Amino acid sequence: MSVSDEARYPEHDDGKWNEILMVAAFVFGQYGLRKTTMEDIRREAHVARSTLYRYFSNKDEIFRAVVEREAEDMLEAVRLSVAEQETTRGKLRAAIMTYADMIRHKVNVHRITQRALMDFTPAWTEHVQKMMRQLQDEFQKILAEGVAGGEIAVEAPDLAALTLVYALKGVFMNVAMDMRLASRDEIVDCLLDLMMDGMRPRRESV
Repeated sequence: MSVSDEARYPEHDDGKWNEILMVAAFVFGQYGLRKTTMEDIRREAHVARSTLYRYFSNKDEIFRAVVEREAEDMLEAVRLSVAEQETTRGKLRAAIMTYADMIRHKVNVHRITQRALMDFTPAWTEHVQKMMRQLQDEFQKILAEGVAGGEIAVEAPDLAALTLVYALKGVFMNVAMDMRLASRDEIVDCLLDLMMDGMRPRRESV
């Protein structure tokens, strides 16, 4: 949350603020951003109108706060899972699995419909791009450490990290919405096999 947000929400750590965000995430997931109203959120959160507007001026502010908190939760989970691994493959797998699990978890918990997900796209593009840049930084760090340790050979870790992020963004949003697709583990292992084979250090011919 930015400095301006903290000034706007001086009590953002209290239970009521968090409760409103939890309820709002569910409501947005059910009806989408356009159809959701402040009254919908107020009613589901069981708060007075004055209480809701003390924290948020409009639904766009609530939506932004929801997305930013979800992104923070996801990135923190990724970092914690990576910290438990020692190898480059292990770190990448942990990060990707956590990312996939978090997306599916959020979809299930908030019961996000496919129509609502499509409705989010224009509004949350900026927030998703920011989260993806942060996720890219995490992957780039893992790859750079792997290069330094001699595990992998990548001339441009930043480009490789960006490519991985784009792949994940497309694949797992589909997996989250369609349980009939290949399992998460199968997709992750296939993706890692392709990546690690391409990044394996080449032995110079004698």
